[in-house]
Amino acid sequence: MLFITLCSRQKALDSPVEPEREAEPTATPPGTARLPLTENGDGFPGHGFGGRERLAIRCGAADAPADAAPIPSCPSPSHTRFAAPFRPSRNNPAQGAMHKGIIRLFRHRHQPEYLHLRSETDGVARITSWADGLMFERWGRLHGWSRRPNSDAPAPRRQATAPFWGWWRDERDPDLPLLGLHGLPVPQAQWLEDFLRPIPAHVREAAGQFTWRQFTILRMMRRTDYAVQLATSNPTLLWLVAARLVRNRRLTGDIPDLLKMKQTALIRLLFGDGTGVTPALLRKTRSHSYDSATFRDAERLLCNAEAVGQLRHYPVIDLDRLGELDGRYDILAAKFLKRRFLAPEPSPRPLSLVRGEYMDTVGLGKSLGIQDAGQVVRACPTVQALQHLHARWANAVRRMAWFRENRGRWGTVFPRPPYMSDGVIIPIRTPEELLEEGRWQDHCVWNYADLVEAGLCTIYRVLYPQRATLELRGGRGNAHVGQLFLRHNGEPSPRCWAYVLNWLDEQNRRARAAKPPARPPAG
Repeated sequence: MLFITLCSRQKALDSPVEPEREAEPTATPPGTARLPLTENGDGFPGHGFGGRERLAIRCGAADAPADAAPIPSCPSPSHTRFAAPFRPSRNNPAQGAMHKGIIRLFRHRHQPEYLHLRSETDGVARITSWADGLMFERWGRLHGWSRRPNSDAPAPRRQATAPFWGWWRDERDPDLPLLGLHGLPVPQAQWLEDFLRPIPAHVREAAGQFTWRQFTILRMMRRTDYAVQLATSNPTLLWLVAARLVRNRRLTGDIPDLLKMKQTALIRLLFGDGTGVTPALLRKTRSHSYDSATFRDAERLLCNAEAVGQLRHYPVIDLDRLGELDGRYDILAAKFLKRRFLAPEPSPRPLSLVRGEYMDTVGLGKSLGIQDAGQVVRACPTVQALQHLHARWANAVRRMAWFRENRGRWGTVFPRPPYMSDGVIIPIRTPEELLEEGRWQDHCVWNYADLVEAGLCTIYRVLYPQRATLELRGGRGNAHVGQLFLRHNGEPSPRCWAYVLNWLDEQNRRARAAKPPARPPAG
């Protein structure tokens, strides 16, 4: 005869709480059998693992099977050893099954091949062995159903039974990197090693490269060998598929059929059409950890069609470093970034600082009114060239600020130059033209505004045979070259010097020939 006995949590020796206390094992009362472990997952949790009270079913002596052995569903203090805890890896709290507090490992004396877990807030859970399917189950309150024949109905009718406590399957990923836990105390490390030993070595090697969703990938490899093959040929694709399975709760019997599909079809299921993601592109990607932060960055990157188009030209795509771009994927077209990723040794300068310099330089170019400033910046071949361009444009912005403050010191037009334009050597007539010449040539000719306004010198724009800036001293008939520089104060070629000197000699000769003769002195 069955009857229900209410056992308080404080009096039960096998309660899932108070794990630190040591006690001697107590014998199971005669005729008492624990409920069988629920492997079908039909039950659902009540109010958590460690409730204030729990229910057990006691069988009479006549009803108890002769070979009934106690199957403790919760660990008792007598067979539990705890040491220093470890914390789970970073995960998405909305999707992880055990993500709160500290998680401890322990071994169950009746199920030594399973790995049991205890969380401070989520209660007790376990991971079944590799032979039993590597399932994640939690201890909680279940509601069962029984069938009894009904004479009036042709089919048996289901009837709800009293709630009871047992194991129920949780299809979510517990987010525990079992193959990457290091630094555990001796007991826990040994238990974990014993649990992982039945897993084939090639499976452990293939799944060990993943940190986030490692448990789901192990389950996929347990179901089909196609997962192991995909982890070898295209690990990023397998990782993305595992994350999408957890998100969509599709960890069901269709995994073998899903992984039998071609990689192109899998990518189409993940990203749809039009993104440009290909199996060849994913094979070029790599990550040292494949953690949750890398997944967020990779998903954001691969859903951007423009960024994917630029990544096709990269021989290697480091997902860990691309996360530092923080969504500024226009920088992927920059030559200096491609060279940085091609370097055999990673640069000690963080990529986030390079991204900041790129954004600042583009902003400076826009403030200067440069069309396609981003294209000009992305054409820099190296990071040093980017820094040099940033310094030049920053000086130009400071010049513009200085010019606006001192604009009232000069007139609208500079004094008349000694020689006018011939189409190749053109005089600069206004302060605005002088500032523009200094900006385009990237030198300090704008500092000569006061001298030009006083008539002490004249600035010319040279267009041939090289783009240069010319300073003339003196007046008509006796002008001479003060300075002649190219862009960035570069030295002109002999041909450019010869052209400018010939032009100046011709202009001086004409000015002297057109000047009227001086009157002789009277007397």
